[in-house]
Amino acid sequence: MNSEVRPPQINSRRVNLGCSLDESQPLTFRLPRLEHSTLPMAADRGVGWKTLRDAGPVVFMNGAYYLTRREDVLAALCEPNLFSAQLAFQPPGSPVPVLPSAFDPPEHTRYRKILQPYFSPHTLHKSRPMMEGHAAEMIAALACRNECEVMADFARLYPYQVFMDLYGLPLEDRDSVIGWKDAFVAGKSDGHGLLAYFTDAIRQRRQNPG
Repeated sequence: MNSEVRPPQINSRRVNLGCSLDESQPLTFRLPRLEHSTLPMAADRGVGWKTLRDAGPVVFMNGAYYLTRREDVLAALCEPNLFSAQLAFQPPGSPVPVLPSAFDPPEHTRYRKILQPYFSPHTLHKSRPMMEGHAAEMIAALACRNECEVMADFARLYPYQVFMDLYGLPLEDRDSVIGWKDAFVAGKSDGHGLLAYFTDAIRQRRQNPG
């Protein structure tokens, strides 16, 4: 979680920020500094998050302040005026805003109300047979191999299999979509490939609705 400009107000009795308390000098503090590109998020997110947490409860990275402790993150989520989601969830260089994550209230609430009906339990229940069908099909294919790596061979692929079917996209494009997403998350792409794909899909759907 990061703030927009100002350093977060953390309880100094609980967190040691290396503050100088000499009253003859202005109050200063030193924060751990990291570079986002050096975190191994693409290779192993667990190691990446551990690196971030081990650096300290508050870390300065790529022009923003990151909170690494659960209680501080929860407190920050209740203060949208101080901690803006626009920097926390909007990837640098993204050609379009990430909806609705990269918005603060009341904009976030407005987008959430628009999207909520499409993801309600009642709506998704109608798609349950399709979801179960994909799960059974993928598991059957894995069973024929006699071995598998569950995360790589099922858990990582299944949500995209369902997504492609749910929105009427060709299942053969699944791996391409995953590749574009992975490159974007890893900071190796600006996301234009993924944006172009969905822009074209929307254009085709508008020309041939139903």
